[in-house]
Amino acid sequence: PSLSVEDAIGIEDGIIVLRADAQTPDPSEKLIIRIAGLPEGARLSAGEIDGDGNWVLDGSDLGDLSLIPPGNFSGQLNILVSATSQDGETTSSVEETLDITLVPVADFPSLTVASVAGPINRSLLLNIDADVTDSGETLVIEIRGLPAGFELSNGRDRGEGHWTLEPGQLKGLAVLPSGKASTKFELAVSVSATDGSDRKQVSETMEVTFTEATLFDQRA
Repeated sequence: PSLSVEDAIGIEDGIIVLRADAQTPDPSEKLIIRIAGLPEGARLSAGEIDGDGNWVLDGSDLGDLSLIPPGNFSGQLNILVSATSQDGETTSSVEETLDITLVPVADFPSLTVASVAGPINRSLLLNIDADVTDSGETLVIEIRGLPAGFELSNGRDRGEGHWTLEPGQLKGLAVLPSGKASTKFELAVSVSATDGSDRKQVSETMEVTFTEATLFDQRA
């Protein structure tokens, strides 16, 4: 039989149209297509999986064939496409390699915050929770709006009230107070998830209130 394939490119979590064509010189011969090398969790829009983990299709399935890759999968795929013509007990096969590139796409990270309040003579734990939805992505947290004289217990001070943190630094994160006067301010919290060259960001604001320390607070 004859077999031709075209390399394909698509995006992470997208459907990839596969362009391949196979023909037998004798229309009376049966044409069987096998596709090998798909990652676990990948599906084709037609065909069935055999005992070896390969997809088996009829020749007519190639005209409208798509690949549904596993969730959050990106990178390079090299799949082997073979065409076998069968005439009675006689078979003949040809094969080609089809290269597929899946460009990474970042998912929006999760972020939840809650306003906090406490006495000015104590550090105040911040209620911030952030995470990626794709474990292969990199997460960066930014906090802006910290007034002069205040500090965070974790992270890197970028100046002018701007701090950056890694995910592990959110645990036990606190504002270290400055002075003894009560105050209230708003923090802008943003988290960015990066996958390859793609980046997604979400933002929230939270209110931080330091109150005058009571006699009980001063003794504690």
